[in-house]
Parts: sequence; C-alpha cells; structure tokens
Amino acid sequence: MEMIKVLILICIMMIYPLFPGALFCAVSGKKRKSSLGRVFLSGELLGGAMFAALSFICVRKGADLAFLSKAALFMWGAVLIISIALLAVLKKCREFVRELIKSSKKPGIPGLVIALAFVSVAILYVVRPFPMESGYVTPEQVVTVLDTGALRGFDALSGQAQPAAGNWKDQINNLPLFYACLCQLSGLSPMAVLFNVVPFVVLSAAFCVISLFANAFFEEEKKRATVFAVFALITLCGNSAYMNTSYGLLHYPYEPMTVFSSIVLPLVLGYVLTREHVISFLLVAINGVFLAGVYRGLAVMAISVFAVILAILLVFAVERRGKSWMS
Repeated sequence: MEMIKVLILICIMMIYPLFPGALFCAVSGKKRKSSLGRVFLSGELLGGAMFAALSFICVRKGADLAFLSKAALFMWGAVLIISIALLAVLKKCREFVRELIKSSKKPGIPGLVIALAFVSVAILYVVRPFPMESGYVTPEQVVTVLDTGALRGFDALSGQAQPAAGNWKDQINNLPLFYACLCQLSGLSPMAVLFNVVPFVVLSAAFCVISLFANAFFEEEKKRATVFAVFALITLCGNSAYMNTSYGLLHYPYEPMTVFSSIVLPLVLGYVLTREHVISFLLVAINGVFLAGVYRGLAVMAISVFAVILAILLVFAVERRGKSWMS
C-alpha cells in the first residue's frame, strides 16, 4: 500500500508543476521555443517560491505543522485550478499548449536515449540505497517537526525544546518543513518521502537544467540527446567521488544544498543563455534564499550573477579583440 502511495505522490509531483509552469511560460514575455523541461522548472520554481512565502509567514506567526499543511494544500489546489482555467480560456495560453504538445509528440531515438539516461541514474539510486550519515540532519529535522508539530523551537537531533537562536534571517531554511507537509498530507513516512519520492523529482529537475544548456548550444536533436547521455554517464561515474555534485544527486538529493548547488545555481547561467524573463531570475533568487538561508543564499546568488556577467563581458571583449585582429 505504501508503494502505491509513493507512486501516486511521484506522479503528482512530476505532473503538477506542468500546469502553473505552462501558464508562467505562456505569459512571461516574448515568444520562444519551449520544452517540457523549461515548463517543469518554471512550475517547480513557482511552487518553491509560494511555499517559501507561506512557510515564512507561518513560522513568523507561530503556526503549527497542521495549519501549514492545510494552508499549503489550499494554496496548491487554488493555483492548480486557476492555472487550468487560464490555460483553457486565454488564447495565448491555448496556442502555447498546442505548440508544446506538438513538439513533444515524437521524441524519436534521441528521446529514447534521454529516457534511458534518466532511468539508468534513477535505478542506480533505488536499487542500491546508501545509509544516512551523521552529518545530514534533514531527515532528523523532518522527524522532529512531525513528532512535535512545531515549525521551530526544537533541536533537530534530540527533539528537545530550546529557545530560538539567532534572528529570523537565520531561520528560513524550510525545505524540511516542505517534506514534513508532504508526509502529513500523503500519510507516508519520512524515509519513504526522502528516499523514494524526492530522488526522482530532483533527478528530473537536474535533467531539465541540462536541457536548458543543450537547447542553448545545440539545435540538432541528436546532439542534445548526446548531452543528456554524457550527463548521465558523468553522474554514474561520480557515484564514487564523495561529496561531489553527482554523489549528492545520487545519495542525498533531499538535502537543501544538493538542490541549491545542482539545480538553482546552474539555472542562473542557464536562464542567461536562454534569455529568460526577469521574473524567472527573481524566482531563482527566492528559491536560493529558501534553500540556503537569507545571508548565504543572497551572497551566493550575488556572486553567481557577478560571475556570469563577468564571463559575458570577457567573451564579448575577446570576440571584439579577435575581430580587430582579423581585420
């Protein structure tokens, strides 16, 4: 019975972001070629930003887990209904959905390569699970939140009550609260959510990030499929390199810093290459703060943006200098 719930939750978390993501992509600026990967990432960023705002308000107001779960369920349901309604009513949205479906009908051999690449990485994680290590407190945080019903004020490892340390700017790493809400709403155990559900969603998002770079650099579908296959191979080979990006994707995809470093940060460069709407960068920043905390999140996001801008200026300068030399 638990496995059926796991499969249902995986399907919901994979399909749900497509509706708000499609709405966002349809109305967010100029017309561009879209893909399911871009739509999925946009929906995930929207969902992360909305839950970040909701959890922040609940933590500040002293709400408990039961209230946060009900509020999140109401919010997600309302967003889904509004998204479906607008996608069906607005002409621009209907045209966007038709083009998206049309472009996704025949994946062909490259699409099969992409699917096999994803399955190869996902199966490795499921077939060969690794034990938790003491340095990873996210599972303990989820269990503590579920046991106490409180959003803060308890030690993550011991479950003992303690005064809230620091100020509110240090207490916004609320991804464990999201996992706790999933557990309470679905009836699944924390281990089922963290080890059976989250890996597939995080790996899917990671492949979608790679698709941004593949679409930005290559127009031919076979070359884009090769990029996916290489990414899957690198991830599999990185399985034995402790604490690198691949290791985190395969063994600890539920950790906030794994999501932050493997998905959110690369999106800064990916969105620059694909010239996404400025709102997309705002959503990335909100999710970065949500995952890494206010100070660290803003600092790393600022450094990333500065590095991307510097790289673009250097490329522009080299190209300009090269043209002057050639002439």
